[in-house]
Amino acid sequence: MKLQYSIPTIDYHQIKDPESSQRKVVNILKKLNLTPSRSIAMVIKDKTRIHYTDAVTDKQGRQYFIKIKLFKDELNNYHLYKNKVINEILINHPDLKLNAFTPRLVAYDDDFLLYEYVKGVNLGTRRFYNVIKAKLADIPAITDIVQAVVEFPSSLLPKDFEKHGWHFLMFQLFVETRYEKDKHIFLQYFTKRELELIEGLKNNQQLQSLVEKNAIYFSHGDFKPSNLLKSRDTINAIDWDLSSIGIKYYDLIKFYLVSYRKPLLKKTFLEEGLRKIKFSENDRILLILTLFCLLFLECKVLIDRLNSDHNGKKKDFNVMKRLFAAKLVDAKYYLNELYKLI
Repeated sequence: MKLQYSIPTIDYHQIKDPESSQRKVVNILKKLNLTPSRSIAMVIKDKTRIHYTDAVTDKQGRQYFIKIKLFKDELNNYHLYKNKVINEILINHPDLKLNAFTPRLVAYDDDFLLYEYVKGVNLGTRRFYNVIKAKLADIPAITDIVQAVVEFPSSLLPKDFEKHGWHFLMFQLFVETRYEKDKHIFLQYFTKRELELIEGLKNNQQLQSLVEKNAIYFSHGDFKPSNLLKSRDTINAIDWDLSSIGIKYYDLIKFYLVSYRKPLLKKTFLEEGLRKIKFSENDRILLILTLFCLLFLECKVLIDRLNSDHNGKKKDFNVMKRLFAAKLVDAKYYLNELYKLI
């Protein structure tokens, strides 16, 4: 089977001059009469940063949150475009439940997004594999967001909106992992029988048909604690850059995957989600298939990092080893569960 899916990559070398990025930010903030809360130079000192993000204040003392594109790039443009599309739909359809969990987009153009300011605590940081601050008490609210995302009518999205169907899953499983080239590496961790089962997925017409028929639901795409803001009893989802149309409850899987730093949170969240949501047999197959594909990819990412980071910080290296061990166990478990169901 020919894999047709492709993912555009960001060329970080395009960000050659932080000073020009700083001038761009200064000009946009000046045009909007906004004052940043932090030094602009400090925010964009990282040469791999593709967006400037910060809290800003207008002349009347009102606060907002701004996201400014630092350089022109097809993928970068598309990310901003998706944020604008979703917010326009929410504005035009105030009855949608997702409105209760999303900061309002106040103004935008091709270079920036300006949101209403939500004062709250980020439930995760973007440091090494995310430091998760989410607590068990947050699970009901987080599950409510997942449900609101699923109920968002994908029919309102434009036809060019990204779709994550069968080819996307197979791309993750066999292309992003460099499966053919690095099969000898996988043989160190998976049995030949397990790899035969994995390879058998590529030409499984039953699964392909099931995915294509059911990849019709909206998802946040990057549903992790660092993209959730808690304000008192309310939690807001931010950063819809990776949103797409795909399988039902994809965000449930994403949150599960990034909760390895807190095993109890991971276990309880999944159990709570499964308890509150009634899954059909097909839903369960699709969830397990997607979960396995993502776990397999993450295992490969961790293998590569472990093999290239022997001289890194011992603490980080040990964290990666523990993460890999946990994800490897889960990948094998869900592979077997998938074949039990099909």
